[in-house]
Amino acid sequence: IISPLDILNAQEKKFILFTEGDSDLRFLKIWAEKLQHPVLSKLKDIFFEPTKTNQIDPARDKFKALKLAETNFKGFFVRDNVSITQSDGVPDGLKIEYWKRKEIENYLIIPDLLARFYANQGVGGLFFMSDKDKAIKYLKENLSPKVFNQPIDNDIDSKGSSFLEKFFQEIECFTSKSDYWKIADLMEEKEIHPDVRNMLDAIHSHSQ
Repeated sequence: IISPLDILNAQEKKFILFTEGDSDLRFLKIWAEKLQHPVLSKLKDIFFEPTKTNQIDPARDKFKALKLAETNFKGFFVRDNVSITQSDGVPDGLKIEYWKRKEIENYLIIPDLLARFYANQGVGGLFFMSDKDKAIKYLKENLSPKVFNQPIDNDIDSKGSSFLEKFFQEIECFTSKSDYWKIADLMEEKEIHPDVRNMLDAIHSHSQ
Protein backbone atom coordinates (compact mmCIF):
# COMPACT_ATOMS: atom_id res chain seq x y z
CA ILE A 1 0.00 0.00 0.00
CA ILE A 2 2.81 2.42 0.82
CA SER A 3 6.34 2.87 -0.48
CA PRO A 4 9.54 4.02 1.25
CA LEU A 5 9.01 7.44 -0.39
CA ASP A 6 5.49 7.58 1.05
CA ILE A 7 6.92 6.96 4.52
CA LEU A 8 9.51 9.73 4.07
CA ASN A 9 6.81 12.14 2.89
CA ALA A 10 4.59 11.24 5.84
CA GLN A 11 7.41 11.77 8.34
CA GLU A 12 8.51 15.05 6.77
CA LYS A 13 5.17 16.69 5.90
CA LYS A 14 2.83 15.13 8.49
CA PHE A 15 -0.09 15.62 6.11
CA ILE A 16 -1.54 14.10 2.95
CA LEU A 17 -4.18 15.43 0.57
CA PHE A 18 -6.43 13.03 -1.32
CA THR A 19 -8.65 13.91 -4.28
CA GLU A 20 -10.24 11.78 -6.96
CA GLY A 21 -7.95 12.95 -9.77
CA ASP A 22 -4.77 14.90 -10.49
CA SER A 23 -6.69 17.78 -12.03
CA ASP A 24 -8.50 18.45 -8.72
CA LEU A 25 -5.21 19.60 -7.23
CA ARG A 26 -4.70 21.89 -10.20
CA PHE A 27 -8.12 23.44 -9.52
CA LEU A 28 -7.28 24.00 -5.87
CA LYS A 29 -3.90 25.59 -6.67
CA ILE A 30 -5.41 27.90 -9.30
CA TRP A 31 -8.21 29.03 -7.00
CA ALA A 32 -5.86 29.49 -4.06
CA GLU A 33 -3.60 31.67 -6.21
CA LYS A 34 -6.46 33.78 -7.52
CA LEU A 35 -7.86 34.25 -4.02
CA GLN A 36 -4.37 34.79 -2.55
CA HIS A 37 -5.25 32.15 0.01
CA PRO A 38 -2.63 31.21 2.65
CA VAL A 39 -2.99 27.49 1.82
CA LEU A 40 -1.28 28.07 -1.55
CA SER A 41 2.23 27.55 -0.16
CA LYS A 42 1.10 24.22 1.31
CA LEU A 43 -0.49 23.12 -1.97
CA LYS A 44 2.67 23.88 -3.93
CA ASP A 45 4.65 21.33 -1.94
CA ILE A 46 2.06 18.88 -0.72
CA PHE A 47 2.08 15.12 -0.18
CA PHE A 48 -0.69 14.29 -2.62
CA GLU A 49 -2.47 11.13 -3.70
CA PRO A 50 -5.15 10.88 -6.42
CA THR A 51 -7.47 8.01 -5.51
CA LYS A 52 -8.85 7.48 -9.06
CA THR A 53 -12.24 6.91 -7.44
CA ASN A 54 -14.68 8.90 -5.32
CA GLN A 55 -14.93 6.00 -2.87
CA ILE A 56 -13.09 6.28 0.43
CA ASP A 57 -11.41 2.85 0.49
CA PRO A 58 -8.05 3.68 -1.19
CA ALA A 59 -7.61 6.87 0.85
CA ARG A 60 -8.64 5.21 4.12
CA ASP A 61 -6.35 2.21 3.62
CA LYS A 62 -3.35 4.31 2.65
CA PHE A 63 -3.92 6.74 5.49
CA LYS A 64 -4.09 3.91 8.04
CA ALA A 65 -0.81 2.47 6.75
CA LEU A 66 0.92 5.86 6.83
CA LYS A 67 -0.37 6.48 10.34
CA LEU A 68 1.58 3.40 11.44
CA ALA A 69 4.75 4.97 10.04
CA GLU A 70 4.06 8.46 11.45
CA THR A 71 1.68 8.71 14.41
CA ASN A 72 1.54 12.52 14.24
CA PHE A 73 -0.09 12.42 10.84
CA LYS A 74 -3.23 13.94 9.34
CA GLY A 75 -5.04 13.64 6.03
CA PHE A 76 -7.72 15.43 4.07
CA PHE A 77 -9.93 14.01 1.32
CA VAL A 78 -11.77 16.42 -1.01
CA ARG A 79 -14.71 14.52 -2.49
CA ASP A 80 -17.45 15.13 -5.01
CA ASN A 81 -20.92 15.14 -3.48
CA VAL A 82 -22.16 11.93 -5.12
CA SER A 83 -21.75 9.41 -2.31
CA ILE A 84 -21.43 9.87 1.45
CA THR A 85 -19.28 7.82 3.83
CA GLN A 86 -20.53 7.16 7.36
CA SER A 87 -18.30 8.79 9.96
CA ASP A 88 -17.61 5.46 11.69
CA GLY A 89 -15.75 4.36 8.57
CA VAL A 90 -13.28 7.26 8.74
CA PRO A 91 -10.10 6.80 10.81
CA ASP A 92 -9.04 9.47 13.32
CA GLY A 93 -6.97 12.20 11.71
CA LEU A 94 -8.48 11.79 8.24
CA LYS A 95 -10.92 14.59 7.47
CA ILE A 96 -13.39 14.27 4.62
CA GLU A 97 -15.04 17.31 3.07
CA TYR A 98 -17.57 17.25 0.24
CA TRP A 99 -18.22 19.90 -2.35
CA LYS A 100 -21.72 21.28 -1.78
CA ARG A 101 -22.35 20.91 -5.52
CA LYS A 102 -22.25 17.48 -7.17
CA GLU A 103 -18.75 17.82 -8.62
CA ILE A 104 -15.86 20.24 -8.64
CA GLU A 105 -16.66 20.91 -12.33
CA ASN A 106 -20.07 22.33 -11.34
CA TYR A 107 -18.26 25.47 -10.19
CA LEU A 108 -17.20 26.08 -13.81
CA ILE A 109 -20.74 26.34 -15.20
CA ILE A 110 -20.63 30.11 -15.68
CA PRO A 111 -21.78 31.25 -19.15
CA ASP A 112 -19.39 34.20 -19.53
CA LEU A 113 -16.47 32.07 -18.37
CA LEU A 114 -17.24 29.18 -20.71
CA ALA A 115 -17.75 31.55 -23.62
CA ARG A 116 -14.37 33.19 -22.92
CA PHE A 117 -12.72 29.79 -22.74
CA TYR A 118 -14.25 28.66 -26.02
CA ALA A 119 -13.33 31.89 -27.77
CA ASN A 120 -9.76 31.56 -26.53
CA GLN A 121 -9.49 28.13 -28.16
CA GLY A 122 -10.15 29.66 -31.58
CA VAL A 123 -8.00 31.79 -33.80
CA GLY A 124 -9.26 35.04 -32.30
CA GLY A 125 -9.55 38.21 -34.35
CA LEU A 126 -12.73 38.41 -36.46
CA PHE A 127 -13.90 35.01 -35.21
CA PHE A 128 -13.82 35.91 -31.51
CA MET A 129 -17.38 37.25 -31.25
CA SER A 130 -18.93 34.58 -33.44
CA ASP A 131 -17.25 31.88 -31.34
CA LYS A 132 -18.41 33.52 -28.12
CA ASP A 133 -21.96 33.94 -29.43
CA LYS A 134 -22.09 30.28 -30.44
CA ALA A 135 -21.20 29.19 -26.90
CA ILE A 136 -23.64 31.63 -25.28
CA LYS A 137 -26.46 30.45 -27.55
CA TYR A 138 -25.97 26.82 -26.51
CA LEU A 139 -25.75 27.71 -22.82
CA LYS A 140 -28.87 29.86 -22.93
CA GLU A 141 -30.81 27.05 -24.57
CA ASN A 142 -29.56 24.33 -22.23
CA LEU A 143 -29.36 25.99 -18.82
CA SER A 144 -32.28 27.08 -16.71
CA PRO A 145 -32.82 30.87 -16.69
CA LYS A 146 -31.72 30.99 -13.04
CA VAL A 147 -28.42 29.22 -13.71
CA PHE A 148 -27.80 31.16 -16.91
CA ASN A 149 -28.44 34.56 -15.33
CA GLN A 150 -27.10 33.93 -11.82
CA PRO A 151 -24.64 31.01 -12.01
CA ILE A 152 -22.89 31.83 -8.74
CA ASP A 153 -26.15 31.56 -6.81
CA ASN A 154 -27.66 28.62 -8.71
CA ASP A 155 -26.41 25.19 -9.77
CA ILE A 156 -27.36 22.68 -12.44
CA ASP A 157 -29.03 19.44 -11.32
CA SER A 158 -26.57 17.14 -13.09
CA LYS A 159 -22.84 16.48 -12.83
CA GLY A 160 -20.84 19.40 -14.13
CA SER A 161 -18.40 17.16 -16.01
CA SER A 162 -21.26 15.56 -17.96
CA PHE A 163 -22.69 18.95 -18.86
CA LEU A 164 -19.30 20.25 -20.00
CA GLU A 165 -18.63 17.15 -22.07
CA LYS A 166 -21.94 17.62 -23.91
CA PHE A 167 -21.35 21.36 -24.25
CA PHE A 168 -17.93 20.94 -25.86
CA GLN A 169 -19.21 18.20 -28.18
CA GLU A 170 -22.09 20.34 -29.42
CA ILE A 171 -20.00 23.44 -30.08
CA GLU A 172 -17.16 21.34 -31.54
CA CYS A 173 -14.53 22.36 -29.04
CA PHE A 174 -12.48 19.26 -28.36
CA THR A 175 -11.51 19.64 -24.72
CA SER A 176 -10.95 16.62 -22.48
CA LYS A 177 -12.01 16.39 -18.84
CA SER A 178 -8.36 16.36 -17.78
CA ASP A 179 -8.04 19.88 -19.23
CA TYR A 180 -11.03 21.44 -17.47
CA TRP A 181 -8.63 23.08 -15.02
CA LYS A 182 -7.72 25.41 -17.88
CA ILE A 183 -11.24 26.84 -17.60
CA ALA A 184 -10.58 27.66 -13.95
CA ASP A 185 -7.37 29.38 -15.01
CA LEU A 186 -9.49 31.99 -16.84
CA MET A 187 -11.76 32.70 -13.87
CA GLU A 188 -12.00 36.12 -12.31
CA GLU A 189 -12.08 36.32 -8.53
CA LYS A 190 -15.76 37.33 -8.55
CA GLU A 191 -16.58 34.10 -10.43
CA ILE A 192 -15.12 31.85 -7.73
CA HIS A 193 -17.89 30.47 -5.54
CA PRO A 194 -17.69 30.90 -1.73
CA ASP A 195 -17.69 27.08 -1.45
CA VAL A 196 -14.18 27.15 -2.92
CA ARG A 197 -12.84 29.51 -0.28
CA ASN A 198 -14.51 27.41 2.41
CA MET A 199 -12.80 24.27 1.09
CA LEU A 200 -9.42 25.99 0.99
CA ASP A 201 -10.01 27.24 4.54
CA ALA A 202 -10.77 23.69 5.68
CA ILE A 203 -7.61 22.26 4.08
CA HIS A 204 -5.50 25.02 5.56
CA SER A 205 -6.95 24.57 9.04
CA HIS A 206 -6.60 20.79 9.13
CA SER A 207 -3.06 20.82 7.75
CA GLN A 208 -1.71 22.96 10.60
